[in-house]
Amino acid sequence: MRLYLSAALLLLSACAAHAQDVYRMGWKDNGRTWFGKPFTAESRAKAEERTTAANAVDPTHVRFLVSDTRKLPPYGVALEEMPSARLRRTYWASLLFVAGANGMDIASSYGKRELNPLLQGAGGRFDMSSAMRKTAFVSALEIPQLFVVRRSPRRMKTIAVANFAVGAALMGISLHNFRVPAPAAPASVAAPAAAGIRFP
Repeated sequence: MRLYLSAALLLLSACAAHAQDVYRMGWKDNGRTWFGKPFTAESRAKAEERTTAANAVDPTHVRFLVSDTRKLPPYGVALEEMPSARLRRTYWASLLFVAGANGMDIASSYGKRELNPLLQGAGGRFDMSSAMRKTAFVSALEIPQLFVVRRSPRRMKTIAVANFAVGAALMGISLHNFRVPAPAAPASVAAPAAAGIRFP
């Protein structure tokens, strides 16, 4: 019974927290627009009261209230530093380029001898386990970028250039691998005729 009551209380508290709106305070400083950390309020009137109180305590910057959206910059980043829509599209294209180049590299290496000991599968070849490990390695390098560009949008251009460079390198390796012939299939058991066995 206590378990059910605890679950009900957690659900009610989660619903109450969800019912609150999220706001941020903005202000102008040195020709740039900055935004504070998000905070919740039961209504916009309550949020306006908090903004007015903040202006009374520190009148250096006149704060204004806005609803929090994903388009707003994170705390500590000016609105003018946010990347343009074109740069965002270029960055996402660079991620797709790396993913495609990695898939091409996997296709060109599958079933062939693998020199990298971290990717070697059974018999020293590139197999399905090798493909999974390689995908995991690339994902471990790419996924943290999403957090970096969120916290430091000014780095998006540099990271996009690095992604295109990595993708181009993977494609170059892939083209080389496609030229390498696949190893011959293991020799099968000799035919009975070759062994001198005859069938009636």
